[in-house]
Amino acid sequence: MRLPFTLSKPKSTDNFVPLTERRGRGLSASSAPTTPNAAGRRPLSTITLAPADLQLLHLDDELDTMMDEMGIANDQRTAMLSLNADNKARLVQTHKLSRPQSTVAEHLRILSGASTQSLPLARLERLRVDILCQTIQQTSAFVEGGGLRLLLAHLAQLNERVASRTDQVAKEYELLRCVSGLVKVNPQLPSVHAVVDSLGSHYLPNTVAALKILLAVAQPMCTAVLSALFHRDADSKRPLPFTEWMASLSRTIGQADAQEFAHASLALVTALLDSLPQLTSRARLYERLDAHNMLVGFLRLEPPVERWEELLRRDYNLARSQGDKSGFVACYERMQAELSEHAADPMLSMYPGTTQGALTPTNPFYSSPREMVAAEPEFIVHGRSQSNVAETGSLRDLRPTNETVALVATAHEMLKKAAQQDALALRGSRAAEAARELHAVVRLAQDMLSVLEQKTQ
Repeated sequence: MRLPFTLSKPKSTDNFVPLTERRGRGLSASSAPTTPNAAGRRPLSTITLAPADLQLLHLDDELDTMMDEMGIANDQRTAMLSLNADNKARLVQTHKLSRPQSTVAEHLRILSGASTQSLPLARLERLRVDILCQTIQQTSAFVEGGGLRLLLAHLAQLNERVASRTDQVAKEYELLRCVSGLVKVNPQLPSVHAVVDSLGSHYLPNTVAALKILLAVAQPMCTAVLSALFHRDADSKRPLPFTEWMASLSRTIGQADAQEFAHASLALVTALLDSLPQLTSRARLYERLDAHNMLVGFLRLEPPVERWEELLRRDYNLARSQGDKSGFVACYERMQAELSEHAADPMLSMYPGTTQGALTPTNPFYSSPREMVAAEPEFIVHGRSQSNVAETGSLRDLRPTNETVALVATAHEMLKKAAQQDALALRGSRAAEAARELHAVVRLAQDMLSVLEQKTQ
């Protein structure tokens, strides 16, 4: 099946500059390390529905193509086929870098003339390296000639073949990487639907690649991205792209080999929230996320992301002050109640975000060690604070005296002064992290003081 449009002659046919060993920075999918657990990474889990090393499926085919081009046969061919995977990958990569230079017109001719099914994977790999290594002017000429539109058309046709997606994950991955290289030059897409459809890919790295593309265009194309996430053609039998995305995230969040996927998902969500000026629009997105339990899910990421907690608290306070009509306030308070219950249950709190540290038996805020143990997980300070004691926690049950409030106020002032002095003296690579820790301690004391002052009024 050929593409439903043709291209006029491109404006520029300037040759791509030949790659040299010094300039070449891109590695093809078939030339990456192929040994098990390469570079200390774990194999992909079964959730990806693809082999742990997808490149092995294509390496021998590429080596055969290379030997055909070079006219290698008989014993020499057999000897090359018996090499280990790393040596095969080096041979293939060296051959790619030594090929004759490609032109913009050549890439466009092959992309427009070949069907998606017959489009060579090696051509996409070569195009991706050219996009990475060539000048902005040459890359722009490729886009102006219709190259980006062609890549998205091939990606859209690939996503329509749901039954054969497992066999096409490598081609989809290379298409996404080519598009990713182009949006780094100009963060605009003629259409985001094809990229959004890849959020439902069976292969997790493809989903991550799609998320990174959407993140690059989220600010200038926020409305288009949201529209594509929550709409699909009436005759389509697939769920909404947002539903597919959240379902995959719900299955994989917390797994070690899916951390990049979870953090890329959160980065896109926060970028979309930052691009929405109206609180009502942000509240609707929060409600969609809460329907998949992602308000809590993102808070439990490791390492935690403080920015997400700040966004939630900011919009919660705004919605409450404006008389929330969307239900976001109820979602937020239900989430905080769930976190409070999670922290209070000793069996649920055995993870770094809520596990209590060394307890001090002479804590003046509690009448017994038992009260101290029950309340400590709510406001213990970690690398990044994960709860706001001004809104939830066992401090609500305390009945402090005026003397206790005065002690906390004095401690708060001393902490602020100490934090300011220490911040000026900080040096080294971890200075910024230490400054955040000091800020978290001061903010914690301020939250405690606010709650205690309310109790004494």
